[in-house]
Amino acid sequence: MVSYYSIPFAASKAEDFDADPPGHKPNSNRFYVDINEGLPAAGLPSNQTSAVSYYGSLGGRGLKRAGIALSAADAAVRGGQAGLQFLQRRQALGSLNAARSVEELQSVLNVRLSELDGFSCTVALHRLARLSHDVDKGAAQRTQRQWRDALAAKVRSHPSWPILMQSVAASLHEAEPRQLANMAWAVARLRAEGDGQHLLHSAAIRCAERTGPGSWDAMSTSLIPWSFATLTADIRGKEVQELVRSVGRLVHEEGSTFWTPGDLSRVAWSWAKLTQKDDTFFRRCSCLVIARLPEYTPSQLAQTIWAFATAAPSDACTHLLPKAAAAMLEGGDSDLRGLHAYTPQHLAMAVWSFAAVLYRPEELLKQIGEAVPYKLEKLNPQDISTTAWAFTTLLAKDRTIYDVLAATSIRTIHDFNNQDLSNTVWAFASAGEYHADLLEAIAAETCQRPDFHGQHLAMVAWAFITLRHRHDQLLYFIGEMTNGSKGLGTWSNAKLLAFTFAGLPRLGDALLGTEKWTLGAMQRLLDHFHAQFKNGPVDADDAWVVHDAVLPWLELDSRMTQTVGWQALTRMLSEQREALTGFLGSEEFQAILASEKPRETSIIRRYQESVQAFRIRGLGSEHSWRFLSRLGVLRSTEKLVIGSEIRCLKHMDGRGERQNWCYFRSSVSANGLLVREPGRLLNSTVVKYREDCAGLVHVKLHHDRVDHRAWDAEFRAMARTAAAARALLGDPDDVQQAQELLANGARTGDEIPCGSFQGDEAQVEGLLELFMTEVPCLSCMCAMAQFRRRFPRITLRVLWDGLPPEAHFG
Repeated sequence: MVSYYSIPFAASKAEDFDADPPGHKPNSNRFYVDINEGLPAAGLPSNQTSAVSYYGSLGGRGLKRAGIALSAADAAVRGGQAGLQFLQRRQALGSLNAARSVEELQSVLNVRLSELDGFSCTVALHRLARLSHDVDKGAAQRTQRQWRDALAAKVRSHPSWPILMQSVAASLHEAEPRQLANMAWAVARLRAEGDGQHLLHSAAIRCAERTGPGSWDAMSTSLIPWSFATLTADIRGKEVQELVRSVGRLVHEEGSTFWTPGDLSRVAWSWAKLTQKDDTFFRRCSCLVIARLPEYTPSQLAQTIWAFATAAPSDACTHLLPKAAAAMLEGGDSDLRGLHAYTPQHLAMAVWSFAAVLYRPEELLKQIGEAVPYKLEKLNPQDISTTAWAFTTLLAKDRTIYDVLAATSIRTIHDFNNQDLSNTVWAFASAGEYHADLLEAIAAETCQRPDFHGQHLAMVAWAFITLRHRHDQLLYFIGEMTNGSKGLGTWSNAKLLAFTFAGLPRLGDALLGTEKWTLGAMQRLLDHFHAQFKNGPVDADDAWVVHDAVLPWLELDSRMTQTVGWQALTRMLSEQREALTGFLGSEEFQAILASEKPRETSIIRRYQESVQAFRIRGLGSEHSWRFLSRLGVLRSTEKLVIGSEIRCLKHMDGRGERQNWCYFRSSVSANGLLVREPGRLLNSTVVKYREDCAGLVHVKLHHDRVDHRAWDAEFRAMARTAAAARALLGDPDDVQQAQELLANGARTGDEIPCGSFQGDEAQVEGLLELFMTEVPCLSCMCAMAQFRRRFPRITLRVLWDGLPPEAHFG
């Protein structure tokens, strides 16, 4: 005999589920549990004829032969009171399962709720959760969420809901683990954290202590933390903490035989959503995953990768992600092989995860870029924004995917929510991908949304300025919003908008709608900075951002220079500039000039750490020039405009957030030999060979996620000039090598230490002119200081967009 509570889970319809990246509302799990309602109850032998399923017939659907119903009734009578109870329960369960919509199921509950026992109420709760989640998968993701939320709210507001929850709560003490897991799953699906709080905490206690009737298998265990994670519930309670510790111990104690791919991926996802950064747990988890990696379905593997990228330590990610990337390419046990088995959602989640930990599987990225065009009809706005962000962050070599994403974005632009819209245009701008049609569509859509403000507006504004795309209607909208009740938003948003204000002069006579609105936005920015300054220490890097934003507009209203905000700003930057000037006399800076040891020594490391200690990316246009002019750097007398030439290039590295452009001319003379570079346009691309840095040392700055400052175009121009000079000093007969270094910077063999030509470098003569699209960063300014000290007789002339005229400096 078996109790009707000891019911095993049937195979799930979709055992896997999707989880969204951080910063997005999670998409509900598509994990469904079918309860086998047809097992015999206590008091009836398991081989009774009533074991035949009558759900449809006794529920009012699909009755074809009256003899079946009579047979069931006869069996129930022969079973006595227990048989009649079982028949009644089977009839009720049949009615519940026959319902095909929330409305139909609620109609059944209106009639039969009083007849349902605890187990039947659990089935009803589970069916409500399933039906409320069963919406048209072809609709936009945002629309699906809205429908699901509406259906869940309808379930919770129905008169039967409190009675149903009371009945379920009353049966908690006798519920077996699998029934308890069903309850928790349904509460999470229906977003009923208020009404279901007692149920969830009871389930957490039972799961943590592993007590009560029945035994806890992996699926039942995994669904309890999954329910808390889906609801993003408060996990500070004692019961939940005990649950986390208990499940964590179980992961350590049990092997891969116990933890199937679906169950383990569910637990890992839950740990990430609950911000449980348990390093030991994830290290053990990576071993269990790899043991059964070919068995993982695309969604299970994608969500596992996401969980590791979100919460696992770097060594666990290093252990798992390369093998997971290979498994994605090879495919698992599914019918489709390789990436063809993955939906756009799976691919977006995977590439987002790789980008989050800066792991760059180039072959996988290439094949994803090739696979995405065949999944266009399934791409939703979140997939587009996530994929674009990931490919941009990983500096992916394949650029064709941006064409696909741009075309799809234009077609579905009205389906984008504010976050997806701003994330997408930010990714394109950061990658330097210029698509005029996409920018026009985004600008038009933005201007039609009165709720588009704060971070989203700042990101869109920054992207348009970065790509130098002028859209006067969008600028009018920005001026209207920033001068309205919303203002500049938070300080973080205000700083991002500051980049927009600083870049406006690059678009000609562009304004934020009107001159009044433009000046009003500048004044609000200064007031915002001063408020931050008064209320506590501000980020040292904020000063130059605000200064460069306001500086171009002082000629329209010189009274801003008299405000307390501007004066505090100027004072802060002057102190930073003087501190940097003092650093040039430090032991760390002097040591870097004379180093005769290879790179990555303690001398270089101390220098880099000293520069990073300033915690700034630069000094801004005005104070950068004041600093460089004291080094003997001269202003270029020729006005060379390269912006129009750059704008014609659509798919070139070097136009995004981490990239810049530099046109340089150079001549170097040593030992009676002369080499020239008449003019070359460089960008901060990732080259496929090693360039000779000629002993110049770059610095990964405090705010950088990746070490990219050696790619900066002006740094590469100085390094090529210095390398050509050293080539002439090292081998006076090899002029060709010096000329090649000027042309491409390619280096063969080991790098020559900086101090190897220390005495001779001071005798090299020449000229280096740099025309830059951006003000040089702190790393490049320090490199210019190195260049001037080592090559004092090579004249260094510079000019960049936004450098104030000479009259500004008196």
